[in-house]
Amino acid sequence: MPSTLTPTERTYTIALSLTKHVGPRSAIELIEALGSATAFFTDAELRARILPRLPQRIAQQLASPTLVEEALRIEERCQKEGIRPIFFLSEDYPASLREIAVPPMVLYVRGEYVAWAERRHVSVVGTRSISDYGRALTQQVVRELSATCPASTIVSGLAYGVDIQAHEAALNLSLPTVAVLAHGLDTLYPSVHWRIAEQILRDGGAWVSEYPPGVKPYRQAFVARNRIIAGLSAATIVIEAGEHSGSLSTANYALESGREVFACPGRLTDPESIGCHKLIEEQRAHLYLGASAMMKELGWGTLDEGAEAHPVSASHAEKPASSSPTREYPPHPLLAILIEQGVLSVDELSRLSGMDLMTVRSELFDLELDGWVQARAGGCYSLC
Repeated sequence: MPSTLTPTERTYTIALSLTKHVGPRSAIELIEALGSATAFFTDAELRARILPRLPQRIAQQLASPTLVEEALRIEERCQKEGIRPIFFLSEDYPASLREIAVPPMVLYVRGEYVAWAERRHVSVVGTRSISDYGRALTQQVVRELSATCPASTIVSGLAYGVDIQAHEAALNLSLPTVAVLAHGLDTLYPSVHWRIAEQILRDGGAWVSEYPPGVKPYRQAFVARNRIIAGLSAATIVIEAGEHSGSLSTANYALESGREVFACPGRLTDPESIGCHKLIEEQRAHLYLGASAMMKELGWGTLDEGAEAHPVSASHAEKPASSSPTREYPPHPLLAILIEQGVLSVDELSRLSGMDLMTVRSELFDLELDGWVQARAGGCYSLC
């Protein structure tokens, strides 16, 4: 049952979340079995009685002070960085997130946002390779939510494409927005989104993560964070998604958690709509027909039952963003090629650089983390 945790229990809960070979769900079950995270670390007799077959690789970690010392360092860093750890068993933990299959043991929050129960959370997700149609559609969807449900909070992942468009549209309409990140909250990926990320905090929103400060982004974390995006939300709207888009994992997590998924249709010839069309075809997502229709499906009701949004077409889409201003780039063969050639695919970069595809992808990932390149439509990359 949710409760108010003592400072000691908070420290040991963080330590438990750091324990190797103990996942979030297992950690919660351990606390339920022993009564507290503190007991798991300090009461060897109780631990031996209730968990007689505790693996040696876990028991060895408990015998060392390393985990608790690291937890104390994390708490100190959180205090310096303005980060609030929220614990699974504490009263302020988001109830909707507690219901998912693998809720994070500790949710780190940066920002003043606390309205997890009072507001209606909707995640807006999709491809990083957003089209003009997708950009306009994202803005239209958020605009509809603002008009029909002013109590909405927009949840997304601050990634390129649909995510950043959703956050920015929410900010422009004075809606709170929550960015779920795949790393510690002492940094930001992608770094080119600092301006919007900081505005999210200034305007009463939040950054959240299951990772403590100091953890850098890595590939697997981006898929894992999608379960939190879905878990915080009553509904997930997929704007554009290719056949293998990472946003489809968010839809899957939402479905696994018993949440509603809505998919926006695109043109049959658009590769970035294949994923949405498949969700609709397989009846795993509702066809998105506007915020009013979605709210009726959710049983929320609307402020104006007659207010339906006008359909969005490519002719009403925004013009593509202007290219980045000239900047000085570090010496790197891929950056040198992009400076000369402009937008290129991974295959083209491999051919021009002489690097194999795996190396090119790895280098591009690192360059993207550092804010030097960005993904574009069709699996291409350009300079930021």
